[in-house]
Amino acid sequence: MEPKILTAANLRKSYGKQTALDDVSLTLEPGHIYGLIGRNGAGKTTLLAGLTAQIPLDAGEVCYGGAPVWENEAALGELCFSRELGGKLAASIAGMRVKDYLRAGRLFYPHWDETYARELIKQFGLDEKKRLNALSKGMMSAVTIVLALASRAPVTMMDEPTAGLDVVAREDFYRLLLEDYAATGRTFVISTHILEEASTVFDRVLILKEGRLIEDCGADALLVQFCTVSG
Repeated sequence: MEPKILTAANLRKSYGKQTALDDVSLTLEPGHIYGLIGRNGAGKTTLLAGLTAQIPLDAGEVCYGGAPVWENEAALGELCFSRELGGKLAASIAGMRVKDYLRAGRLFYPHWDETYARELIKQFGLDEKKRLNALSKGMMSAVTIVLALASRAPVTMMDEPTAGLDVVAREDFYRLLLEDYAATGRTFVISTHILEEASTVFDRVLILKEGRLIEDCGADALLVQFCTVSG
């Protein structure tokens, strides 16, 4: 299958008087690991949800391979957005068992890799019989990682995937991410507010500030803008 480009033009989204996205335009080229960087509340989750048609936008359009993604089943099967499960879970999923949540992924994503999913479940020590609202924050993060990686979606977006993980588990995640990227070449977008731990993983960086995209460049080009002074 020919890799497709995901484009977003002039995206706007507000919640009451709060502007979450302010005229955001971007292009996700195939075969990159993008870091979506921004403080908490910068609009990262809203942007990822908008790119994958999980929320209606106030203005703008998202296209995948030239076709709008909104209510486009074929396009949405190619785009995975694995959301952070921490905090107050939606009532519709709070009581779901881990195995049922992952089964939903298997049904929705046409490229789902069940063998890989089983390997990841074992890697993270997930108890599939537990309900989502009974999991620790670290195990919730592991569930989102399994869903994202096993989806094998050509464009895979992950919202703060390491938020609840300890140091060893975070290292395991980035190792698994790079291994999967090397094997498949699919596009990843990883949102985080901690640039230091992922600076060696991203090859392109998107920076959001107060709902506006203020930087879209290669990671190397961004790094050379900074210097360290000691002594």
